[in-house]
Amino acid sequence: MKNQLLVVFMLLFSSSLLFSQVAINTDGSNPHNSAMLDVKSSNKGFLPPRMTRAEINAISQPADGLIIYCTD
Repeated sequence: MKNQLLVVFMLLFSSSLLFSQVAINTDGSNPHNSAMLDVKSSNKGFLPPRMTRAEINAISQPADGLIIYCTD
């Protein structure tokens, strides 16, 4: 039982040290080192969430730089 707890503890501790980056592309390239999310395409665009002005205003404490497309 102690060995199992030790293994679980080590897995949890080591997972907190991992750094993750995500690339969304069609060419299989890795994300840029400075990016958490790297989206690349030569024939498509990025579509942010779409909301009305009322829905946008209802967001409690929006983050600085939040990207939303206003539909009205």
